[in-house]
This record gives sequence, structure tokens and C-alpha cells, in this order.
Amino acid sequence: MEDKRAESLSMSARVSELARLLPARRPDRREQLAVVLHDAHECDIAAALELLDVRQRARLYRLLGVERLGDVFAYVSDAGKYLRELPQEQAADIVEAMDADDAVDALETVSPELRSALMEKLDPESQHDIRLICSISRTKSAAR
Repeated sequence: MEDKRAESLSMSARVSELARLLPARRPDRREQLAVVLHDAHECDIAAALELLDVRQRARLYRLLGVERLGDVFAYVSDAGKYLRELPQEQAADIVEAMDADDAVDALETVSPELRSALMEKLDPESQHDIRLICSISRTKSAAR
């Protein structure tokens, strides 16, 4: 029980530290931020997204890159909120970097129009994997 509480406190501290460092533009803070981002778990970064404004998130997106953002967005309950902030090409790259099951979850949080636009921009392998998971889900739902 104490381990869980300590883990929760340390996660909270990491999220607070990320939120504190991101707005700072000073060179010494950039180095601190790089260290914190390197050490932070994707779940911590996902939690920090909620504490940041659009400009701060845009900065974070640039710092993390597409692959890491794909991992971070897997921990976000409403990935669509953040995918809508991005240019479609970048949003599609992030979806493409996600595991297919996480990508399906993320795409379910955007409008049908955006979902179609993003799907068109994905590579054929990602499109196939996502469609396969969707068809399996529909089959399971129909069987119930």
C-alpha cells in the first residue's frame, strides 16, 4: 500500500515538474526539461498534457517527436482532443506510430471526417491493421 502511495506521489511530482519546466525558455531550464522528459514515463507525460495550454503542448510535441508521442497518446483517454490540435499530416504520423489497438482507440475519439482524412494518410500496413482490428471488434459486438 505504501509503495502505491509513494509511486503515486512520485508520478504527481514528475507531472508537476514537466508542467513547471515546459513554459520556461531559459537555457538552464531546457537542459532540466530534456532530462525530465528522458526519464519520464509516457503515462506521466500524458497526465502533464492536461496541465498545459495549446502553445506549451505544441512545444512538447516538437520536443518529443512522432514516435514518442505515439507512445504518450496511448495513455490519453481523449487522444482526439490533441490530434485535432495538430496538422493532419503530423496527426497521421502519430497515429501510425501507435500500436494498432491504441490507434483504433485514438481514432474513435475524433470526428468521422477527421478519422477518414487521417486513415487516408496512413501507410497501407497501418491502414490494414486498424481495419482488421475494427472488423474483429464489429464481429465480436454482433455476436453478443
